Amino acid sequence: SVLDYLHLHVLSLLLSSTILLNTSNKSSLVHSLTSKVYCVQHLDWCSSQAASVIMALKRINKEMRDLERDPPGQCSAGPIGTDPFHCQATIMGPEDTPYEGGLFDLRIDFPEDYPFQPPKVWFTTKIYHPNISDRGSICLDILDKNWSPTLSISKVLLTVCALLTDPNPQDPWRADIADLYMRDKEQYENEARIWTQRYASG
Repeated sequence: SVLDYLHLHVLSLLLSSTILLNTSNKSSLVHSLTSKVYCVQHLDWCSSQAASVIMALKRINKEMRDLERDPPGQCSAGPIGTDPFHCQATIMGPEDTPYEGGLFDLRIDFPEDYPFQPPKVWFTTKIYHPNISDRGSICLDILDKNWSPTLSISKVLLTVCALLTDPNPQDPWRADIADLYMRDKEQYENEARIWTQRYASG
């Protein structure tokens, strides 16, 4: 568990200095004492880190419970295995878009200081879209400079769904797809539909 990890981390800091105290070598003893002081000085830092991780864990667990109880339309999400900091989501392609009928998987990695820093969210299913890179990165301001602790992963998933419905060619990841979207939207939709059938049809 996260708490076990934190306990082991602090214990390892203590042991790294205490073990050296058992040696008769004077230089090693000096090093040991220095390490001990270092460890004590950093216990407050460890406690602060632990508090941050626990806060993040509580927030993530709450958001996952909310998602399970009241999932946003066309979206679902949950932890990968037993680690709540690493999650997977699935988005159903919105109706009346070239993504309709597709199931798109995304990966969500939460930082240890969530929600004060944004989660990392990317597609693991290939998708043809001007705002999504060939590696799945999403060009979305709320995942970057416009992130706010008041946002949630539910809001993020809904915003990604909206991006599938209404791409933003003015701020693209893929300039070639954005150019096609603006020049020949019908051809863009045909290509996106082919990708959906090829990679997201299940």
